[in-house]
Amino acid sequence: MKQDEPIVDMITRFTDIINGLKGFDRKFTNGELVSKMLRSLSEDWNSLKMLTENTKDVNTHPLKELYGTLMTYELNNIETKEKTRKSKEEIDNMCFMAIEDEVFGIPRKLILIYLATRMPMGRLHNSS
Repeated sequence: MKQDEPIVDMITRFTDIINGLKGFDRKFTNGELVSKMLRSLSEDWNSLKMLTENTKDVNTHPLKELYGTLMTYELNNIETKEKTRKSKEEIDNMCFMAIEDEVFGIPRKLILIYLATRMPMGRLHNSS
């Protein structure tokens, strides 16, 4: 499996290879196919590979069920990475705002208090 390759592409390539070998009268048991599929996964999949090998009987575990498990795992990883990326962006934005607020060494709260004492009542709130 190539790094960062979608699992659907890998499954398609795996199926093409197996079908090509079947054309040469090569027969595979279900256990062989499941084992070969698990072995061909990249290191990103190690936790799922170990879980499958330790909890399922690879000789009887349906290949199509493995495909479904792999696709679900990939989808969950994509969602988790997206949430992590968004969280990091939010933290970066908050840090930037904190730095920006104290550019002149004056905290934002003090600036707002100063402005509130210099402006007529209500004017500060209407400008927001």
